[in-house]
Amino acid sequence: MMVNWIPLLLLETTTFILGHFFLNEIQWQFMQRLVLTGFWLYLMFLFFLCFRPSFGNPFVIFRSFHNVPINIWPTLNLRIDTLENIILTVPAGAFFALVFQRINLLEAGLLSIIPGILIESGQFVADYFCQIERIVDINDIISNWLGCMLGFFVISSIIRINPKLWQRFAFN
Repeated sequence: MMVNWIPLLLLETTTFILGHFFLNEIQWQFMQRLVLTGFWLYLMFLFFLCFRPSFGNPFVIFRSFHNVPINIWPTLNLRIDTLENIILTVPAGAFFALVFQRINLLEAGLLSIIPGILIESGQFVADYFCQIERIVDINDIISNWLGCMLGFFVISSIIRINPKLWQRFAFN
């Protein structure tokens, strides 16, 4: 069963090393360093939540592709895991708003779909090779997108209200 933990250990180790290198090798202003450090810690937490082995729910039956449980049918339900997925990606959307200075709504929507696709495809690959027993779910991609958009709109609104705040966090 120890093989289940390999994807998480690889992601956490890589994120730690790259984050440490990225933060220390480039001269950042204090506020930029604060945002990047927060995002780095957020990624470490996100990877832990999304890639630690789950030992499944024997009462839920999903379709599977090469023994990886998948759900490709979107449903409109408001379960606790949907809300958790929305909350989980709000910081990513906030980070996008801080880093990408002049992004329009379409670009924000396209950028916001990337985290959900990366998480779910990463879970698929990790489950295929290491049986982490995570479920690849289209509903997670949708709720991750909503969370990113929410974070993006909140920070974009704050920046519009106080444009000087933007200059302190700007990544030029």
